[in-house]
Amino acid sequence: MTRFVEKDAEHRGPAWVSGGCYAFDPRIWEWLPPGASSLERDTLPRLAAAGELHGHRVTGRFWDIGTPEGWERAEQEVRRVKRAKRTTTGRARRCA
Repeated sequence: MTRFVEKDAEHRGPAWVSGGCYAFDPRIWEWLPPGASSLERDTLPRLAAAGELHGHRVTGRFWDIGTPEGWERAEQEVRRVKRAKRTTTGRARRCA
């Protein structure tokens, strides 16, 4: 990874989404600035620029759950997918 940008509204074109979980070497503490900071805005961009940030690309959907509205949309979609799977796997549907 050569660059990390947290939610850049000006960006146009393809990009990967940072989602899921992080696994850090204990040396991450050396990269953190003193005082309050943001991992996504302060530390990960510096790690990427130094060639020290790596990612693993996966396929599938991504839902931004950083807001209550996003969380609700994701919950609704998960419920919809579960219902669809129940009907296509031959299981009886639940009555509401």
